[in-house]
Amino acid sequence: MAILVGIDGTGGGHFRTDAREKRYDADFANSFVRRLCPESRIDGKYFRGPVSLGGGLVDAVDRGFELGVATLERRANLTE
Repeated sequence: MAILVGIDGTGGGHFRTDAREKRYDADFANSFVRRLCPESRIDGKYFRGPVSLGGGLVDAVDRGFELGVATLERRANLTE
């Protein structure tokens, strides 16, 4: 069974602010990545993309990796 992690596109600005977060959420509300990785998937997760200079990308990749490891551990425990 697949594990699907989606990191969406780059948002504007160099730093996250409440206004930029709201604009990003509106701009990417129906993005292809968001549709592929709905929050309802048990083995999938959608993550917001980075700001314009890549800030936040490492965090999203780390969280995606952690999701993968946790999912594999959960699956291993189900088969024991």
